[in-house]
Amino acid sequence: MTHHVARNVIAALAVLTAAAAAQPPGFAWRRDATSIALVSGGQIVWQFQHASTLAKTMFHPVSLPGGPVLSWDQPPDHRWHHAFWFAWKYINGLNYWEEGRTREPEGLTTWRNVDVATRPDYSARITLEIDYHPPDQPPVLREGREVQVSAPGPQGQYHFDWQSTFTAVVPVLLDRTPIPGEPQGASWGGYAGLSWRFPKDLTGWQVAFSNGDTALEPTGRRAAALEVNGAAGGVEAGVAFLDHPHNLNSPSPWHLVAQPRNSFCFAQPAVLYYGPHRLKANDTLVLRYRVIVHPGRWSAARLKQAAAEFTKELGK
Repeated sequence: MTHHVARNVIAALAVLTAAAAAQPPGFAWRRDATSIALVSGGQIVWQFQHASTLAKTMFHPVSLPGGPVLSWDQPPDHRWHHAFWFAWKYINGLNYWEEGRTREPEGLTTWRNVDVATRPDYSARITLEIDYHPPDQPPVLREGREVQVSAPGPQGQYHFDWQSTFTAVVPVLLDRTPIPGEPQGASWGGYAGLSWRFPKDLTGWQVAFSNGDTALEPTGRRAAALEVNGAAGGVEAGVAFLDHPHNLNSPSPWHLVAQPRNSFCFAQPAVLYYGPHRLKANDTLVLRYRVIVHPGRWSAARLKQAAAEFTKELGK
């Protein structure tokens, strides 16, 4: 073999090695009657759970490939926190958020027609129909939900594009616990909607808002996006939450609780933070979000860029 040919062979092998390194590390689908999971090397990267015995559908665990788990289902302090999930607080005065305090929840969330389409690049599309109703009564609010989960990138980054279309069956009042300054207001009030509970072993939390704010507990402050990050096992990872500019009350008020002493970290675009929202019968409400799981810690500038990209991609 001549030196020229040998150099070409070595160069070709280098290209193949680099290409292999950029490929997903052994991704595969794991599926049963009540869940779908993307796995890598025996680790669940993300899992969607929809068993009828659950109080809410949820994504859990949600992880960085090869890195830490970033979600926590049913922590002891709030058993009704379900990792990465959606829940209204009050619908027509009934509590749909909390379960487990009484034998029968005030309001029930039930679902049907769950459809999961997986793709060879390890992206997925999940659709389902959800009913919100008092026990043993017909629904007062219906939701059509679509979640598009992207294929993981070379560094493991992926995202959830979440769209919920709510249709009122009867006149509906969506409400939340009052906030300070309102009658019976509470410092922890204002929450309802898309939510994420972070695990206790994720430490060194930092936050960034697309408007430059970095305070750990800026509950109620408005911004187009929020980043929460931390470290576990020496690996830094974060989750970025992007609000679509056409959402109700955009730019979103945020409900953020970060209490290291209590291992309590919760984040949410709190769509109802500053007040309830009424829907007449047959009225609709559409909410769209992008949630990005990524390695490392993002700055406010990187977050602002991601929010602009999301808006441009989804458009009107």
